[in-house]
Amino acid sequence: MTVKVAWGFVLVATVFLSPTPAVAVTDVIGGTDNSSLANPWDGKGNVFRIDSSVFLREHEFFLNFSGSQSISYYVYRSPSEFGTYDLVQSNSILHNGIGDAWYSSGPINVMLHSADHYLLAFSYDSSTTPVTTYYFNTAETLPVSFGAYVHGFATGVHPLGATVNSGSNDQAVYYHRITTTEVPEPASLLLAAGGLIAVGHRRRWRREE
Repeated sequence: MTVKVAWGFVLVATVFLSPTPAVAVTDVIGGTDNSSLANPWDGKGNVFRIDSSVFLREHEFFLNFSGSQSISYYVYRSPSEFGTYDLVQSNSILHNGIGDAWYSSGPINVMLHSADHYLLAFSYDSSTTPVTTYYFNTAETLPVSFGAYVHGFATGVHPLGATVNSGSNDQAVYYHRITTTEVPEPASLLLAAGGLIAVGHRRRWRREE
């Protein structure tokens, strides 16, 4: 009698890969062509159309003041350029003013989704000292690495609420520095989280008489 016995094994190998560090990209819009004191316009910001999803890591406005000043920073989202924007993130920073300088939101981590519009803004109480000067250029639209600046925003309200309405383009491009990183592709996330699994199957036959 001939008996055939099959046996084998499965080899599973996991290759752990280190995720590629995210590269920060900084966009700067606006400039110092024009300047003004805030009162009665306590809140300023720029609206962006998002063409490629990114993570917003920090945003800064170029201002001038001396002494202690609390500034609030905001991220709002809307499906359309004009209309109601919903608050996504906000925080306040107590700055020690040093005159003309970039004043930062500090580190944040907010995903800006492709095809939406986002308002990145700041506000402060202009009825108190120190007196604060802001700067701006003018333009209809400007390209940025993740989409485009599409219009400026101004309001006499501080602090800004859970929603704001942006209904017109004042063509002011407030002097603004925005730092973002790419959103990793799904495949990259998988490799970074666990690795690549390779499966091999091997079979051997043994013949017995």
